Amino acid sequence: MRRSFTWLLLLTALAAKGDALGGEPQGREQTSVRTLRAYLRTGRYAEARRLGDEAGRRKSEPAPLLAILTARAEMQLGLYREARERLEQATVRNPGDLPLRAQLVRVVDAVGDRDTARALIERTRLDDKMGRLSHRDAAGLLALATILRFDNNWDDANATLRAAVASDGRATEGNLEWGALFLEKHAADNAALSFRDVLKQDPQNPDAHVGLARALLDQGYDTVSAERELQAALAVNPVHADALAVSAEIALDAEEFDLAASLVTRLRTTNPRDANAAWLAASRALLLEDRAAYDRERQARLRVRPGDGDFFARTAEALVRHRRYADARIVATDGVGQNGQHAGCLASLGTTLLRLGEETEGLPILRRAWQRDPYNVRTFNLLNLLEKVIPARYVTVATEHFRFRIEPRTRVALDTIVAPFLEETYGRYVARYGFEPTGPIVFELYG
Repeated sequence: MRRSFTWLLLLTALAAKGDALGGEPQGREQTSVRTLRAYLRTGRYAEARRLGDEAGRRKSEPAPLLAILTARAEMQLGLYREARERLEQATVRNPGDLPLRAQLVRVVDAVGDRDTARALIERTRLDDKMGRLSHRDAAGLLALATILRFDNNWDDANATLRAAVASDGRATEGNLEWGALFLEKHAADNAALSFRDVLKQDPQNPDAHVGLARALLDQGYDTVSAERELQAALAVNPVHADALAVSAEIALDAEEFDLAASLVTRLRTTNPRDANAAWLAASRALLLEDRAAYDRERQARLRVRPGDGDFFARTAEALVRHRRYADARIVATDGVGQNGQHAGCLASLGTTLLRLGEETEGLPILRRAWQRDPYNVRTFNLLNLLEKVIPARYVTVATEHFRFRIEPRTRVALDTIVAPFLEETYGRYVARYGFEPTGPIVFELYG
């Protein structure tokens, strides 16, 4: 991922080292804010909400910070409308507070209100241009990076997160956000470094344990180590939504469908509108051939967040891991129809078509995904393979039922031994099992 600064050019003049959410450093925070943070960390979201309301009525602590923390509790409970109203009211009273605005962007995105999100992003651009933003401390940089991410401005978001982490090595939230950004771009090695940096400062941080679990799965699907990290997170916060979701994903991959269902139930006990619960339940339904249940999950999710490309992309990816490519294609195509600008859906559809051997259709879609998100490592590697490596080093050979991608030097072995053997075997298996696949069947034999 590139590290250039294209919007913020002078972030080296970093100032006060504040708390990652804004306001005073944590050591000087008042009692209710410290307690509220503790409630959020341990999953006591309803208590956090009540405490935030009580502290807000007393007006004895920073109002923007209380609004942010209380809205976070409400989002964990699925109370998106309430969180939005709280943040909008606080923003009216504190129009220049950037962390407050960043949290509002998160909420409006969670309910699929793209118009409001764009308006907030454009307002931030204008405020920055006019010099109305004070974003030189860790809190302001982190908030700005959040807004940049929702603007698909990954280069500047990455640079700004780097500056946020550099400005205050004690603050953990910058590295948590940086790790999440790397995960989103399939840069698992960098993500793992960010989460391990957090754990050096805060060994029990549940968010860092979950992030590291995800990185371990992306690096080499190390479920043993990942589950150890997830258990560490759940020991601190028994209802940690991301920890439960990753656990459910592992169960789904292992075809432990009852366990996956029970974890989805636990997610929805806390938040009936949980985004991960939706795609996990939808994927489980399709894997169990329950199309009606999938349709219910799809409709319910689109009511919460219209055009939710993440839902379709994650469901398609789950199906791919079970080699259900035809089903994955249907889901990803639906997702692109719902949101044709969603890079994840485009990438999912493009790669699924490639797996089905439909490169003529899949490659242009993958290019569209790259145009929308030129920082996705997986998309970059696929395009590099298809556009540079394969044309230079490989040839395609077709037989009656097969298509082979091979190095030219192996052509003789293919023509004289491999292809005749596979064609003969194909005929015997079709006769034995009474089933003939839709072809051609593609073999890719890389040197």
